[in-house]
Amino acid sequence: MLDDTLLEDCVRTVGWPLLTDLARWIDHWERNGVYDIGADATMGEFRRLGIGEKEGSVMPGAHQFGENIASLKGNPSVLITHKMLFLYRMIDVFSWTVGLPGLAPQRTVAKSPTVGVFVRSTFKGLIRTGLENWVAAIDKTSSDILQLQTVSQSHTISTDLINWSDPSFTFPSREQLSSVTRDLRSVCDVKVDKDSNAATVNLNTFAFACASLLRECYDKDGKLTNVNLLRFMLDYCEGDDSTARGVWVTFALALFVSPVLLLSATQISKMGKSAGSAVVHIWELWRQLGNSERPAVLVHTERQIWALIFTIICGTEAETCLASFVKYWTSGLRSEPNYASASTWFVTGPSVSSSIVTETTQATGGSQQSDALAGPSTSDDIGDGRMAKKQKTAHEDHTSSICALQQGQFIDTVPTRARGSHSTSTTSSTLPQTTGVSADKTHPVNRREILLALFERHQAEIAGLRAEKDQVHASLVELRDMTVARLLEVLEQDPEGQDIGDIDDAIAAVERRQARMIAETTELSTNLGRALHRATKSESEVDQLKERVDKLERELAEVKEERMLDHETMDAIFARSAKTQRSG
Repeated sequence: MLDDTLLEDCVRTVGWPLLTDLARWIDHWERNGVYDIGADATMGEFRRLGIGEKEGSVMPGAHQFGENIASLKGNPSVLITHKMLFLYRMIDVFSWTVGLPGLAPQRTVAKSPTVGVFVRSTFKGLIRTGLENWVAAIDKTSSDILQLQTVSQSHTISTDLINWSDPSFTFPSREQLSSVTRDLRSVCDVKVDKDSNAATVNLNTFAFACASLLRECYDKDGKLTNVNLLRFMLDYCEGDDSTARGVWVTFALALFVSPVLLLSATQISKMGKSAGSAVVHIWELWRQLGNSERPAVLVHTERQIWALIFTIICGTEAETCLASFVKYWTSGLRSEPNYASASTWFVTGPSVSSSIVTETTQATGGSQQSDALAGPSTSDDIGDGRMAKKQKTAHEDHTSSICALQQGQFIDTVPTRARGSHSTSTTSSTLPQTTGVSADKTHPVNRREILLALFERHQAEIAGLRAEKDQVHASLVELRDMTVARLLEVLEQDPEGQDIGDIDDAIAAVERRQARMIAETTELSTNLGRALHRATKSESEVDQLKERVDKLERELAEVKEERMLDHETMDAIFARSAKTQRSG
């Protein structure tokens, strides 16, 4: 069931009515309605996604990672069977934005070592570019927006719209949800042109989808069983399935993976299915990213964009909000080293320190979190006093002197300007051992410990690389087997499909089949040409025959006319002869 403490915090806090309502709705649905709509199928899907670890236990899904998301089918039924996953994720993110501790993950899950392979093989275009380097993607969008601005506009834009160093959050009221749903409904049909920007459309699309979903919950009086995401297609997209799919893909990508992708230089809702833009692909990426070691600068940027989104839903134009963020972003903050090191986080595997901490956490029952854990319902990520302080794991307490160099290399700290007054305390609490080792490194014992730590780190890195290599090799073998199986299906009814032993035989058979089909096509084309020639010749002969028939018809008409004249002449002769006889 929904965590009682979290629910009580929401109910007790009068400043967050939207969060309060959402918490109550979900809690009521879990306690009273979860078994009323396709009980077996619904619970089976939740358990497969890892949301409920046992029968009768449904937990918010942000920290529970199933193993079979990839087996889901990307069709509209996903929006029916998994609508609650959207709402679970929303309350998890909303709780995180305002600083509620939320639910601790049942287990710490590191990133998959194949996440980079998955991204590059599944996503295409500028979305893949944004995942490969999200900092560069925001830089590109910022540059495009600055080019669209006039000189007078650039001088009037203020960075004071939102406190970008420490963004605060104001949830929209029910009236604001209705208003923004009405004002932004045309965004479903908007296409980016030379005078507009894709990021603005993406932000409006996400704000519209979020507001319309929450408004749907209100319109159903909090009865989440009656919420129907497919009605979105009829109410706002004129029945166009492709348009509705694009809106929900935009919503899922920002909600589950990261809102920084909304600032990509491509209109996410208009991406084709070939770009890998399916909700099930997004969920699989979310699972592979794990729930630990999210860089602090990435989390801070995500908080900024969430503040931007809430500001849009509350009535401010997206162009104004985005222009303010761009002016702040281009002030030079993103050039700090932490941004560069975190820019490829979505496509890089887990670090060695993450693997060590994850193994230790799982061994101690999964109740502790690593220092680098960040994101919704996790430990403090930007030194904000509202968030819970980071806790050291037992492994870090036991090996603090040996892991100092690892902490210095792998744990991201908050950018200098973003930390403000928290800078000194955050740095000192995160890296206390590094200073001690550096000041005393000439001591023989400390020097030996440093060398031992370096050796162990290198050994761990080698082991990690080997594990990643084995995983990639296993993926290649699986891909090879899938390719062979698919080729065998294609060649099943063809003579070339006999005696195929491996992928080389399969490729050779496909090449032979292609050559045979080319030859057959050439022969067919030749035969068609001959048939066309014969048909043309026959048509010419028919035309000649028609001309002869026409000529014969004309000659026959002339003969008939001559005979008529002969008959008239004979009649005249007979008449004169008869007259002569009578007169004689």
